[in-house]
Amino acid sequence: GMYFGSDGCNTIRGKATLTDGSKIKFMPGPSTLMACPGNGPKAYTTALLSVDGYKMENDELSLMAGGKTVLTYGL
Repeated sequence: GMYFGSDGCNTIRGKATLTDGSKIKFMPGPSTLMACPGNGPKAYTTALLSVDGYKMENDELSLMAGGKTVLTYGL
């Protein structure tokens, strides 16, 4: 029920909840507070917290919000 990662500058973590089928929700949690250039880290965190579902195809994990892919990870 937890996620751990990086927004490209800070380490992040929080609670993740899987529900029926392909539904997932990431909750905000603590992170480091480095001064990061640009808007990338904030945009990443905003996208992650908007996620409401996921799909796995081939070797890719796609995190979805409102039926649209917001983040993709190669496995």
